[in-house]
Parts: sequence; C-alpha cells; structure tokens
Amino acid sequence: MAKIENSKIKKCNLCQQEKKLITKSHIIPEFFYREAGVYNEKHYMYKIETQRYLRTGEVSYVPTGEYESEILCEDCDNNRIGELETYGSKVLYGGLSPEKNIKFTNYRNPFDGFEYTIFENVDYKQFKLFLLSLLWRAAISKRKTFKEAQISIKNEEKLRKMIFTRDAGEINNFPIVILSYLRDNAAPTDLIAQPIKSSTIDKDLITMMLAGFVFVFNITNNYKEISEIKDVTITPEGKFTVLHIPKGKTLNFILKYANLK
Repeated sequence: MAKIENSKIKKCNLCQQEKKLITKSHIIPEFFYREAGVYNEKHYMYKIETQRYLRTGEVSYVPTGEYESEILCEDCDNNRIGELETYGSKVLYGGLSPEKNIKFTNYRNPFDGFEYTIFENVDYKQFKLFLLSLLWRAAISKRKTFKEAQISIKNEEKLRKMIFTRDAGEINNFPIVILSYLRDNAAPTDLIAQPIKSSTIDKDLITMMLAGFVFVFNITNNYKEISEIKDVTITPEGKFTVLHIPKGKTLNFILKYANLK
C-alpha cells in the first residue's frame, strides 16, 4: 500500500491536482523485480553507462528498488497507474482470465532461424498506456539512474495527458518495439538496466531492459516511417510482435538495435 504519512499538499504530476502525495512511488513496477528475482540483498540492478560500456565493456551495479517521493497522489499511483500495471504484468508474464486470454504464436524465420512471437487479442489502450507509463515515470524522475530517459517538456506533457485520459493515441504516437532475451540462457534474467538514449538522423529512441524484456520507445515527434515497425509495434487491432534475441548475443544485439553500436 502506498505511504502518504507526513506528506505535504503538492500538485500530483499525473492528475495535476493539489493533493497529499505518497512518499514512495516506484519508477519501475515491483512485478519486474519479482520476475527478475532481485528481491534479495545480494542482487543489484545493472547500471550500463553507455559510453563507458562501449569503451571498456564494463558495467556497474546499484541497489534495486528505484522509487521517487512525492510525485503522485494515492489515487493516481494505486488506481490509474496500478490498473495499467496489473494488465501489463499479465500480458507479459501470464495470468489473464480465460475470457481475456491472449493468443500468441511462435515463429522461426526459415532463412536465418530468427525467432519471434506474435501476440493477438491484446487491449491496445491498456497495454500501450502501461508501456508509456514506464517511459513517463522514468522521464519525470530526478534520480540519476534515469537521466537518459529525459524527454522534452512537450512530449512529457503529451504522455501525461495520454495516460490520464486513457488515450493511447495513433500507432505513430510513441511506437514501441519489444524484444526478449528470456530464451538466451547466457543472459542474466535479473537484469534491470539503466535506460539508454540514442538518436539517428530521423529518430530518437529510449531503450529500457527489464527482467527479460527490452522496450524500445520511439520518442520522435509524429514518427513518419511507421512502415519500418508496423509489423512489430502494438497496433489498435491488439496485435504486436516480440522479437527473441539470438542466444549469446543479448547485450550486443540490444546496443545495435538502440543504434549505439
């Protein structure tokens, strides 16, 4: 349960109302830590500093449980975002009721052996807004861990309105590509890494690695080249594809996908 003891009256970042704000809002939902198995004093969150890794291949570690104080009211944290988290966790890790069961089919490309899974019957609004809530919370956080998740004030406000009004927008509004390294036994599943920001001539990306999944957020304003990813990003028809990273190639694959290598 969220804590609001001794909290001052301040403006909630989501609803924009003057309320008592809770003292502990998780930036990364708790279920990711559970799935990663990092609720243990011996486990830490991988912190990948982009330039350092590319130069030396080294990673550092920080304690798990990143949270922020006084950014959300209890209603927004527990209900508005909590509802999205509940649905998102069940899409990614299972647990939906039979009447809301999601169809998924595994495929292997016969030419290069690349594996992917197509999900169908997904609630576009709930699942996309859940994913965007991850980006938005990281963007408004003042913690150093999320310094590369910063976005423009305009985009931050656009995300806030989308989440608050339950408007998932069009397919080209912050499209997301999902990859998974759960099939790569050589990759640590207890990996919850610092977000990575990268840019090219035509797009800006923020990549987040969370407990077996990699979420690549395209933060380009009104992204035009949606044809590049329309077959993998989540669509209003409730369909999206998870790309499975080849075994033994997780970190290099992610850096390449994020246009960092």
